[in-house]
Order: sequence, then structure tokens, then C-alpha cells
Amino acid sequence: MALWNRATLSPLIFAGPGIPKKQRVDAPVELFSIYPTLTDLAKLPHPQNIEAESIYPLLKNPKSKWATPAITTWARNNHAVVSQDYRYIRYEDGSEELYDLAADPNEWHNVAADEKFAPVISELAQYLPKINVKWAAASRYDNNDYFRKQKAEQSE
Repeated sequence: MALWNRATLSPLIFAGPGIPKKQRVDAPVELFSIYPTLTDLAKLPHPQNIEAESIYPLLKNPKSKWATPAITTWARNNHAVVSQDYRYIRYEDGSEELYDLAADPNEWHNVAADEKFAPVISELAQYLPKINVKWAAASRYDNNDYFRKQKAEQSE
């Protein structure tokens, strides 16, 4: 129901041949990365239509540099882009939030209006989805007024 860390955080656990035991990786990754990671682990070719990146390099070496931010979407046109250092949120109405995760791990202080963070916003905004598909007419996800209104206005 939100795009902040506490609402989007979930454990992602891999185990099996080729994966070191009792190893923790602390990097922002997406659940969409599961499929390409499994293709790497199984030594299968990557499908061409998958946008997500395999996190297999992180599993092999948790200290390796991971520059790919994780993207989370809530409803339509509401997205968070999370890097190692920042969480950038843009809502469908154009409003923005930016949190400096090192200085503010609880995401209490929105620094999006601070000009010194404009380059960070510009960098992270490049990762926002370019295509935001419309709600499927058959979708039953209508548990609050926001979703009902958005679906009524933006369905296929």
C-alpha cells in the first residue's frame, strides 16, 4: 500500500548448487530478477524479452559493485527507484519524494525539494518505467477508492 522501504522490503533467498552457504547480500534487487538468476544458475540462455537483470554476480561475490537500482510499482504510474544510497518516489500526480538512506534509513525526511539532490533525482528518474500499461478491465484489485477511481479512468 506504499512505496517506502517498510512496505516493499521482502527477503529473497537462494540456495542450491553453486550458491555459497550462509551468505548475506545487502543490495537493492527486484523480485523480477528471480527468473534471469535461475536461468544463470541452470546455465540456460536468457530470454530476450526479460528486462530484469540476474543477481547471480551478487550471489557469487556479495562485495561486487551493483549499480542496478530496484524498481517498485504501486497501482499505475506510482514508482519507487531504489539504489544503494537513495529511494526516489514519483507518483502519478508528479509529486516526488527522495530519501538519503545513509542519513535517513527510516525515510522520514523527504529531501526532493533540496536543489543539491537534483542530480540524484535526475539519475534515478532515468530508471522509471517508460510504459505504464492500463489496468486490465477484468482486474478485481479494487480494495479502496484510489484504485476504483484510477481503474475507472485508466482501464483498457
